[in-house]
Amino acid sequence: MNEQFNPADSKYQKMEDLPFEERKDFINDPKGGFVDKEAMHDYWEAQTMAKMADFIGMNITVNDILENRALGKEGDVDLEKNIALKAVEKDYRMLEYLPKDIKNMVRAIRVAKSLNE
Repeated sequence: MNEQFNPADSKYQKMEDLPFEERKDFINDPKGGFVDKEAMHDYWEAQTMAKMADFIGMNITVNDILENRALGKEGDVDLEKNIALKAVEKDYRMLEYLPKDIKNMVRAIRVAKSLNE
C-alpha cells in the first residue's frame, strides 16, 4: 500500500528525513527544518516588494503582499505594479530587484509612456 506523502508529518523534521524523490521541491530552512521552494520564492518576492514600498514611503508589509496573493484580492497585481513603478521612477536601479513578471510589466509601461509623450 502506497503512503501519501505529507511534508507536515512529524516524522519529517529535517531535509534528510524527506523521501529522496521529494527533496527536489524543498530547501533547508536556516532556522531549522525545511521549506517548500515555491513558498520561499514567493516570500522572497514579497519581501522585495515590501522593501520597495518602504523605499517609496508606503506602509506595506511582507504579510500584506502575501495575503493579497494568497487570497487573490482584487488589485493585488496593481498594488505590486504601483509599488514597482514608483520605486523605479525614484531610482531606476530598483528594476533589477523586481520579480520577472513585474519587471517586464514595468518596462512595457515605461516604453508606452515614452512613446505617448
